[in-house]
Amino acid sequence: MDDTPNGGASKTEILPKMKHLVLCLALVLVAPIAAANQNVFLQSVKRPIGPTFRHVVAALRHSGFKVVARINVGKKLAMAAKRFHWKRYNENHLKGIRSVVFCNGKFANAIGNTDPSMLVVCPLHLTLIQQGDFTQVEFVKPAVIVRGTRAEASVLKLQEKIIAAVRTGLSAP
Repeated sequence: MDDTPNGGASKTEILPKMKHLVLCLALVLVAPIAAANQNVFLQSVKRPIGPTFRHVVAALRHSGFKVVARINVGKKLAMAAKRFHWKRYNENHLKGIRSVVFCNGKFANAIGNTDPSMLVVCPLHLTLIQQGDFTQVEFVKPAVIVRGTRAEASVLKLQEKIIAAVRTGLSAP
């Protein structure tokens, strides 16, 4: 058995692998940051997560969306952290994380009629995160997923309707 730290591999064998690993890690860390600006709708409001979540859900319903699930992700994570004794829990001191899963039958039907494989965008979800006094809504734009398909026009209308509903919910007193 070889006692060398690299298991007997020469430097010429290890260096290309290390360069490849470093490049992959850099892409994994940097790509989402660059893409987030175009592919994710983000908007913040200076308000606690509870009332913000209620206003956004109400605005989605008022805009014709059926809310199929409300998930208190922060609470579930806190319970898991306690149960499994996570040492590094909530290092960013988030005060809350909530998700809402929703759909609109009319849009789902239009998407299914044009390209059934793009029904992958239904149901949709958005996430609210409270850090400090601010709550941010995060929504992955579904048009990114369907770009170049026959369902793109329907999904763009759907996306616009969702973003308008979120803005209405965030502007509620």
